[in-house]
Amino acid sequence: MAVDISVGVVGLKENLKQLNKIAPTLRRQITKDYVQIMQPVVDTVQKIIPTIPPVSGMSKGWKTSSGLEMLPASGWNGNKAQKLLKPKINTRKVKEFQGNVENVGTFGLVLKGYINTVVDMAGRQSSGNRDVFSRVGSHGRRVGAVGGPLLIAMLQSRYGGASRAVWAGYERSKTELDHEMEQLVQRVMDLVNTEMAK
Repeated sequence: MAVDISVGVVGLKENLKQLNKIAPTLRRQITKDYVQIMQPVVDTVQKIIPTIPPVSGMSKGWKTSSGLEMLPASGWNGNKAQKLLKPKINTRKVKEFQGNVENVGTFGLVLKGYINTVVDMAGRQSSGNRDVFSRVGSHGRRVGAVGGPLLIAMLQSRYGGASRAVWAGYERSKTELDHEMEQLVQRVMDLVNTEMAK
């Protein structure tokens, strides 16, 4: 599971694919340029991601009632969470499945990891009407449920509303980032037109 902010432009995915076919070196340069453009946002988001456990229960492992490991027994690792933040270019086709549209965005910033998603997004779509996680003790057995309204309230009081890191980092750099992204998108379009004309 991942937190993802993304931007899509009509025809952009197709142009990126086309550029990869006719001039792969130029296409790779677009990726490098995008990563460079996103670096200030990445730096900001990494500073927002807590280095200490966001709530006390995250100092130990967490599992869902079905046994899915949300957080290893060693507990929250802020440095690891920061490294799971990556700029991403998605050229996969937009598709719909059971009313959900996927792969809409082209340029995105993704924070991977179940627990990172919880910390960043808890409370965005619900107030958490049930406890969904179990803390795992040092003996490897579940020792109590955490989550739901209390988790959301604690995260909101300490770090604000969702999205606490990814979207917040984007908002802080929005004006400059949007301008640079417009230039990058236009460069993709111009490169494809130039290469096709050769």
